[in-house]
Amino acid sequence: MTNSRTLSFLPLLAALLLLTTGPAAASRLGFDSGLPGLRTPMTVKGQVARGPYLEIELELDGVRLHSYVVPGAKCQLLFETGDTIEYHEDGPRGLFRRGEHTCRSVGSGNLRVWRDRKGSATRSRGRLVPRSHAHFELFYQDDEVSLLRGRFPEAARLGFAGSSDLIAVVPRSRVCQGTVARGVASMEYRSRGAKVLSLVGQKGLCTIRALITPTAS
Repeated sequence: MTNSRTLSFLPLLAALLLLTTGPAAASRLGFDSGLPGLRTPMTVKGQVARGPYLEIELELDGVRLHSYVVPGAKCQLLFETGDTIEYHEDGPRGLFRRGEHTCRSVGSGNLRVWRDRKGSATRSRGRLVPRSHAHFELFYQDDEVSLLRGRFPEAARLGFAGSSDLIAVVPRSRVCQGTVARGVASMEYRSRGAKVLSLVGQKGLCTIRALITPTAS
């Protein structure tokens, strides 16, 4: 059973791995545990435009991850399909680097990964599902997703600062349609399972796929 005493040894374990098994193993542990100062190689699998942002698909040890960046000369040089880039730990978003080129992420998908990396810090007590009120408006929409900009208080549990102004990425689906149109919903956070953050609607849970920090206009 994992407890707080066990979790306190994670930084020491990372240091031991760096000494005994080399940078690759320590880098993998650093990503899993969210330890700062370590670099993790990832493979670029593709990208797609989502309004003013690029959604980047990455792969790490067979696991698909998604990040969001602002299109620009620096970032577009990094994310060529098939290339390997380095991820530098820096909160739930992070920094990407390849050679001398760097690009800072402004958003993250795979919220289950980020929740599990934070471990006991995100565990709710008992079976209580924390809820709060989210207020938002439609920011962008395509055939696959809707981007909602507004206040999403439960995002703070995953380390997203500025939860009073975030962009939530939700699927464009029947379940989410009514919730998106209303612009207000109860928001819930689950410390276990696949649905980490959701907007509660009349037709069910509208699952939040990703969170983005808005860029200055």
